[in-house]
This record gives sequence, structure tokens and C-alpha cells, in this order.
Amino acid sequence: MLSTLGFLIHGNEKPKRLKDLTCLYMINKNQPIRDENDKPLSINDLKTELKNRVEILNLSNFQVIIDKVIEKLEEMDDSICYFVLVSTFYLSDSIFEESLKEMSVNQGLMNHNFEYKLYSELLENSKNIPKLPWDISKVLNPTELAKLPPEQQIFENPIIPIDNWGLISAEYRKILKTEELLISARENQSIIFFHLENAQFFAKLLEMYRGKSSDLFQINDKKHFYLGNLCRVEEWNLTMTKTILAKHLFLANLLSDTRQNLEALFNPISENPIRKAIQNFLREEFQQFSENLFEIFSENSENMNRHRKCHEIYEFARGFYHVLKDFVKILKNLNDFSPIDLNEMSFVGSRFAALESARKIWKRFNLILIQFIVKKCAEMLTSPEAELFDLLVDEGDSKLIRDPSVWQRLNPLSMEQSRCIDRNLSNRIVDLIISYRFFVNDKKNEERNELELFSITPCFESTIDEIMTSFGPENPPELEKSLELLMRKLPTTEIVEKYSRKILAKSIRFFDFLKQFFTQPHIHGKSISNLDVAKYEKYGFEREFLQAISYDFRSTFDDCRFGIAPKEPLNVYTTESVAFVYSQVFTILNMLKNAMDAIIETRRCDTFQREPRLRYSIFHMNDVVFTIRKNIMGLVEAAYVDMKKKLDLELSNKSLNSNECLNICYRSHRIFMKEIAAILMLSLNRGSTARILKMMVTSVSESSTSCISDDAVSADRHYQEFLKNLSLFLDLCRQDRLRYSLYKSLEFSEESTDFGRKSAFSSYSDDISCRSY
Repeated sequence: MLSTLGFLIHGNEKPKRLKDLTCLYMINKNQPIRDENDKPLSINDLKTELKNRVEILNLSNFQVIIDKVIEKLEEMDDSICYFVLVSTFYLSDSIFEESLKEMSVNQGLMNHNFEYKLYSELLENSKNIPKLPWDISKVLNPTELAKLPPEQQIFENPIIPIDNWGLISAEYRKILKTEELLISARENQSIIFFHLENAQFFAKLLEMYRGKSSDLFQINDKKHFYLGNLCRVEEWNLTMTKTILAKHLFLANLLSDTRQNLEALFNPISENPIRKAIQNFLREEFQQFSENLFEIFSENSENMNRHRKCHEIYEFARGFYHVLKDFVKILKNLNDFSPIDLNEMSFVGSRFAALESARKIWKRFNLILIQFIVKKCAEMLTSPEAELFDLLVDEGDSKLIRDPSVWQRLNPLSMEQSRCIDRNLSNRIVDLIISYRFFVNDKKNEERNELELFSITPCFESTIDEIMTSFGPENPPELEKSLELLMRKLPTTEIVEKYSRKILAKSIRFFDFLKQFFTQPHIHGKSISNLDVAKYEKYGFEREFLQAISYDFRSTFDDCRFGIAPKEPLNVYTTESVAFVYSQVFTILNMLKNAMDAIIETRRCDTFQREPRLRYSIFHMNDVVFTIRKNIMGLVEAAYVDMKKKLDLELSNKSLNSNECLNICYRSHRIFMKEIAAILMLSLNRGSTARILKMMVTSVSESSTSCISDDAVSADRHYQEFLKNLSLFLDLCRQDRLRYSLYKSLEFSEESTDFGRKSAFSSYSDDISCRSY
């Protein structure tokens, strides 16, 4: 019925209204249009009256439309037809005429000259209910209709149950048809119901919406409300009251569920003092909000009539429900230390008072939260003793951080996640805090006095006040903007930036040192177990870097193991895997250097001059060792030059801060390490390259020693061992397609015992001294 009346009166542009149903009920009950004998006029009488009125107002052109509408309604429902005719009767002539002309033209029933359009159809809904082409909503006021003369009371005279004909009288039939007696007879027991006045009824209704039970509205074990007893409110009957209360009960139960969900978000109370303070703040605010919000309505609604007030309470409670539902939605998605974007709070259908109260809560919450975060960041950037773990999280391992910075690798801290802080900004703040602590705690840092002097200056309180007051009332403070202002105003940022630039320059020098120290084995001589710092300083190495190198005495000269342990923060570049790669580079190049030294010694002996076959073997081993050494040294040098070019290009960007530059250095060095590992084919053989080359070098050394000792047979036997090891090395190279082309020239045929003479690529295979052998 609500949808039918809504379309009939308002069309599709208006929502359903309970007051329209109330008006329909009151008009059909009171039958207010009566003749001089107080007899209600029938539908036909009202139709005749309307026809006469149309003629008097010179609206005869519209009679066809009016007749169509009345006939359609009479076919559908007499009560609706009577309701429309009575409402039209109470319309003033001016409103009736103006609305009839305007709405008939808008619905396409009349043209602009107010002439009827042939074959035009009434605007109907899916239930064939037409929309009125005139506006009766102006007179549909329950307050006014309540003042209409009611039908004659049946209790004025003594009730006569039996008339003169011996039948049940009309008055007694009406009594027997009363709703209370019918319900009692149906349930076969007497019924109990409340007959409440308006003030009592609305007081109980508001208590239910506040979550409190009463003798009318009871609460079950699921904390849901139900109607404890039937109820009548003034002249409403039991059925109408129950129908109206049904939707109020449904809405009150939705509110109860939402309150429980909201309360669950505050439990359990966090052990963290900051989170605990935030939880208590929100809990108190929401409790006060829930307790006092309906007072706003009750204070401003004393003069409303019952129908309007009941509807207004429902609309107000519905708005309150949407507000709380959005509270639950936002709190579920609320990360720790994340202010709320008030533009996201789209309280559909909420009352203005509820919406404004909610916004005030969140504004206070945002302001307190932003002040807390900005103050904590300022403390951590100005005081070494400030507590870190209010905003920062100790991850324990830098691998748990996504793309950790150089400083986070030294101290794995990350900022509390917040959708209101950009990830780059949060990383920048964390880097500044860690680097600030590093410089302050570095006792040997000669320039730390500047930071210590600033740390005892209590300037951040005034800085925070200045930041908060910089936002006007029309521009509320935002967390990210506040932190950006803090970064620009605190001198710590500039001081740490200056110190970090020095570390950046030292990092690049450190890379140069590592490359030169481990790729130039010829400067180390025959002993590496005892580093002579004064000796190495003559080659241009810095003392600080040399002191970071340690030698494992359990390793041999052909299998050198080094440790690299520079002071912080340079130690972030030299993990255990990095030290292993550098040790492998040094070991391989050192072995190849020793092999070439051994070959040079053989050229001075008489056996080398006498034996052409032995001379060829020495030349072939020299060719292989030289090629491998040349390729490794060339590839390492090319990789390092490429790293330096990329560093120079990226660090030339003036918009980068020092922390970003340090991260670029770290990533570039890691890429350089991976390229060296690929050059040594470490990923394919898990470090077997050095062992294979060691076997080759051993064969070269033994062959050279035999040659010097004038033992050609032993020298040739060691050469055969060398070829077998060379075959293993070439098998290893074939697994790496990118590197194999560099070593393809070392391939040889194993079909003949004269391996060197059958070599496909050897530059010594056609040596003149070998042809006569």
C-alpha cells in the first residue's frame, strides 16, 4: 500500500511515506464529507461535486482526464478512490487549477494550449495504478486531518443488544467486531495491552533506540528487542500500532548489532600505552555520542503531532544507524596511527545532527593523532634518548622489510603502516632517525658535537605548535603535510644530510679499494698472511680500509679466505657472501699469476731448449692460462667500469637526498657482485671453478718443476693431467652460453695423443720447432 500511494501521489521521484497511509486511514475512517443530515457522501456524490467544480473553474477540457483517473481508481480500490476525491475536495481552487494544468502537460496528456491529446495514456506503474495529474499532497497533513469531525460516537446512548425485530442491534454488532475481542476470541484467552498517551509512547520508543528495555519493549538473550505486549497509542488500533512498531523494532535491532560490533573493535585493550590511549579516547567519545544524540531530537520535537513525530524518530534513528555502521566500517579498516579522511564518511540518509557529531569526533581524533605522531617524530630526531618503538617497529631482520634501505639493514626498523603517509616519506623519516642515532652514538665522530648541541635545544615543541597553527580552519591539518613541514623545519635533517654525504663519498672510495685489492694479486708478493699496512699504503690504499681486511690462517696460499669487516655503516656492503666472492676473485687470479710465473722460469732451462714437444706443451699451457686470466680480469674490469658509470649518472641527480644515494650505491654494488659471481661461474658449479683451476695450475707447476729438473717424461705426464683438467674446465664453460664464446678457442681434439698438434685454435700448433719432431 505504501508503494501504491507513493506512486499515486508523488510518482517515482519521491520515497514512500508512512503519513500518506495514515491520511488514507483517517479519511476512510472519519468519512469527513457529509450532507446536512450528517450522512457521509458516497463516491458518486463526490464525483458529481467534482464535475460541477470543474465546470465552474472553466476546466472542461480536463474533464476527460479526470474521468479516466477516477474510473481507473474506482476499478482498483474504492478506499483509494474515496481518499483521492476527499483530498481533492479540500484542495483550494487555485492549487487544484495550477497543479492540474502543470502536471497534465508534464505527463503528456495535454498540449501547451491545454487541449487534450488523442490516444494519450495515463502514467501507470506495474500494478496499473495511475499517477494523479493534479497535486493532493498539499492537504495530506495528519495534524489537520485529526481535527476533522469524526463519525458519530456509538456510546452516547445505552447499548441495546437486541432490536425490535429480535435481531442483534447495529451498535452491539460494532462492539462485537472490535479488534480486542476478535484477538481474544482467536487466542481463546484474555489479552493484555498498553493504551499509552503520546508522551509515554515516545519516551519508551526513544529508550529502545538508546538500547534500554522497558515494559513495552523487551530484550531477549540475543540482545534483540521484541514487543512485550500489544499496544494502542491514543486512537490508533492494535494492528496499526503493531504495524508501525514492526519497522521500529527491526531498526532498533540493527542498531543493537552495530553497537555490539563497535564495542568488539575496542576489545581487547592493547598493552601498548599509545594504542590504549587511542582506544579509550574513541570508546568514551562513542559512548557519549550514543547516549546524548537522541537528546538533540527530543529537545526540538515537543510540538510535533504524533504521526510526524513517530516518522521523524524513525528517520533520525535510521540516520544514527548509518553513522554507527560507517564507524564500524572505518574502524575495521583503520590502521594504527592513521587519521581519518572525512571525505570518506558518506552517511547515506543520516540526520544532520548525527553527521555533525560524528565529524566532530573524528576531527578531534585526527588532531590528537597528528599532534602525537609529529611530536614523536620530532623527539626521535632531536633526542637520542627518545623512545623509538612508539611509532617504529623492530622487524628483527632486514629481510622482513620490503626493499630495506642501507640504514634499515644496519638497524631493521620500519614505521607503523599508515594509509595517510606515503611510503617514500615514511622510509625517509626512518632513515633520518636511524642515521641520526648512528651519528650521535659514534664516539669517534669528530663532528657529532653539532648534533649533540642541537639535541639539548628544546625547540621542537614550538616547531610543532607552528606546524599545527599553519593550517587554517578551512584547511584541516593532514598527517603527511605536517610531517613534510617538520622535515623542512628541523635542522637535524640538514645536519644528517651533510654527514651522510661524507659516508657516500667514503662508500665509493671503499668500492675502489676492494676492486684494486682483490684484483691485483701481483702486489701482494708471496706472503699474504701478515698484512704490512705501511707497504700497502705505498700503493695508494687507505689505512682505514686496510685495517678492515683479515686473513684466515687455516687457508692456503692457493685457497685464500679473507674477511672484510669495516666499521659501520660501511659493513652493510660486505656480507659473508660478498667476502666469499672477493676471496674467489683473488684466489683464482693469484693461482693464474703463480702458474705464469712458473712457466717463465722454465724458459731458462736447457730441457726447454732441447725438447720440441716439451716446448710445445709449455707454450700451450701458457696460452691457456693467459687466456683465462685475461678474460677474468677483463670482465671484472668491464663490470666495475659499468658500475661506476651508472653510479655517476644516477648520483648526478640533484633531487636525490643522501639516503637515496646510499641505497643506489648498495644496489649497484650488489649487481656488481652478481656479475663477478657470473664471471667466475659460481652460480653453476657452486665454487668448483677455483678447484678445477687449482688442479690445472698444479699440473702447470709440476710440469715446470720437472722441466727444470731435466725430467721430460714427468713433465709430459703432468701436461697430460693438465689437458684432462682443461677438458673439465671447458665442460664447465659450455654450461654458460654467455661466457663460452670467450673460451671456445681453448677447445682441442682428444683423438690423438698429440693433443696440442690437433688443437683447432691454438696459436702454437704450427710452431716451426714442433714440425720436425
